Amino acid sequence: MDASPQPYPEDVATLIERKDLEGLEDVWTRRMEETPEDLPFFFGVASAVKKKGAGDAAISWLRFLADYNAENGKLDARLAVLLEIARMSPTDGSIRAELEDALRRRFAGHPALPAVLSHFPLAASSDPAETGGRIGRWLRFTPGDLYLMPGHGAGRVVELNPALDVIRVDFGGSRLPFSIVSAERNLQPLHAGHFLRAKLEDLASLRSIAEREPAEAVRRLLESFGGVLPMTDLRDHLSGIVEDARWTSFWTMARKHPQVLLSGTGKQTTVSWTETAGAADAAVRGAFLRGDPHQKLELARKNAKRSRDLAGFFAEKLAQEARDAAASRPAVAWELSQAAARLAPGEPEA
Repeated sequence: MDASPQPYPEDVATLIERKDLEGLEDVWTRRMEETPEDLPFFFGVASAVKKKGAGDAAISWLRFLADYNAENGKLDARLAVLLEIARMSPTDGSIRAELEDALRRRFAGHPALPAVLSHFPLAASSDPAETGGRIGRWLRFTPGDLYLMPGHGAGRVVELNPALDVIRVDFGGSRLPFSIVSAERNLQPLHAGHFLRAKLEDLASLRSIAEREPAEAVRRLLESFGGVLPMTDLRDHLSGIVEDARWTSFWTMARKHPQVLLSGTGKQTTVSWTETAGAADAAVRGAFLRGDPHQKLELARKNAKRSRDLAGFFAEKLAQEARDAAASRPAVAWELSQAAARLAPGEPEA
């Protein structure tokens, strides 16, 4: 027995079991007006209704949904629905023409549209869902668009050749070939506003920001990567914006910002941008309390200059830990007490 969850609630399952097409059509119409983006629901209902022997009704409802999305300008959703129709009913007499129209509308103006449609002729396809899906996959890549490949940075698509199964991307003068599968797996689109997109399109502006406001340059970079990056990646992404000779002074200024937070040690160090300075200090305190003596010393060394209160917190906790360790681990206790003394000279040593 299939125990996998259904994409529709129990009341809809009851209507399907009873083959209540009128009731299902009412639900379909209501859901289409309320949540047309919930494609798993519609596809699940259509598939179940087809299994009950009402395939014509299922296809009709899916076409209704496709038209509704088209009228509302949701061309990706329309295309997805038509691909589902093609999957459910590959012998449908009009689905190939509908799919081609949807692809032409969705990718209007794409420079490779004629070549891709010619290479994957829908009209002659025995599997229109597979062919239409493949066309859509190729057209998601556009010559001139920018993508990120981890380890290589940002690159620009310079060639789209489905006949050879090749997408070529220029990474700073080095052109790398990708198959469609490899491109989908390794290339991440750089949306408008992404830091690395700006690095290619408006380098002078980023250099000016880094010169005037180091922390702002770091904030913009981190924001494009979800707020956190390994220190090594952060420096790599800033290469070409911050000259090597200026890196030390740049980073000294940037890291002083109260919302810049460093975590980890050595090659594992990460840099994040917190919502507030208080959130950054709270995160540092939490990591400090969870750490072992070595980690606490490292966190104190890196973060004591964030604020007088934080330095006092480190001094108090290190001194207490030094006293606790004095009998059993004198060497560790001495190191902890020395660190506490440097942070708060009035603290007695262990």
